[in-house]
Amino acid sequence: MITFLIQTAERDNQIMHDFGFHLREAIDYNNWFYNEEVYSYRICNKPERRLVTDINQTIPVGSIEFVLNFYKEFLGIDNIKPINIPTELCSEQYLHRKIMNLNEIDVSETNNEIVFAKSRDKFKEYTEIAPIKDLPKDKDLIISECVDILSEWRTFVFRGEILDIRNYSGDFRYFPNIGAIEDMVKAYKTAPTAYTIDVAVLDKGEVRPTALIEVHQFFSCGLYGFRDYKLLPRMFIETHKEIMKGI
Repeated sequence: MITFLIQTAERDNQIMHDFGFHLREAIDYNNWFYNEEVYSYRICNKPERRLVTDINQTIPVGSIEFVLNFYKEFLGIDNIKPINIPTELCSEQYLHRKIMNLNEIDVSETNNEIVFAKSRDKFKEYTEIAPIKDLPKDKDLIISECVDILSEWRTFVFRGEILDIRNYSGDFRYFPNIGAIEDMVKAYKTAPTAYTIDVAVLDKGEVRPTALIEVHQFFSCGLYGFRDYKLLPRMFIETHKEIMKGI
């Protein structure tokens, strides 16, 4: 049986994140719906060996640090690289802004340009808005032209199907172009089974294009109201399987 290891806060043993809370509800729902114990869960503030009897059947659900610590402790995985912007979607059609790798540009020619920068190969290692000249040269960074954003939305995708779209920042009245998001999903041929696409509605005068921000594997992923209780456990399970295959 699949057992989910759901992270809690150390101070009060309460579930920390919305995806952990809704996963617990989804487990109860599935066990009720099928009238049998389909899934189980345990809560803890850190992964411990006493809680894991079968690594293939135990799935960590919590912060990025919690999940990465689990895979390092039990499988020796030092890092899971973020997807950021997939190769298939790295074009003006989807981005509507300039995206570059820091090590591929001539810093001397563009050193005063303000950009958004983040690590290409590690979660939460580095995120900053700064002039290019001030960015650390010893890190592998992806940099983005700064743009005016009206609203930001998270799209939940499972087995190539869009399940839901949720606003997580900005004015919800600026709704994204669904056709543009569908085109992104169709073009993303190497996509994991479960993932999210974050998009933004940009303010470019009369034109308000829907732009790809980044793609996430389905772990440590805020739901912002998404709650498909039938599929939520499966999304975590398939992500775990794909991480295991990548060892």
